[in-house]
Amino acid sequence: MGWLAVTHDPNLSTAAIMAILKALSSSENVDKNYPPTYLAHGLADTTVPYNQSVMLANRLAKNNITHVLNLVPGATTLMAVLLIGMTMCTSLLSLLIHVGPGIPKGGNKSPFWVL
Repeated sequence: MGWLAVTHDPNLSTAAIMAILKALSSSENVDKNYPPTYLAHGLADTTVPYNQSVMLANRLAKNNITHVLNLVPGATTLMAVLLIGMTMCTSLLSLLIHVGPGIPKGGNKSPFWVL
């Protein structure tokens, strides 16, 4: 059940809608078991205010969850995600070209080194 179905259900009370939305909210459900998180948000996003990502980042920090918040001026969130994704892919490709694939000598010491 997504937020659109919930908020447009005439059979649900306001309190019931708020409880369901809270249960669906990423920022409302952060605890010590939350996974490391990467957030990208365009500051020109007109659908979801960027402060929603800032609030989530603050909750992640409060719970000592590894996270990165990347706010992109002048971009919608889709543009930000695409831009950052391309940059990350380019960086990884550059690393693989210069270092080569595989586990570094001495074993796998990084949880991110999976090739």
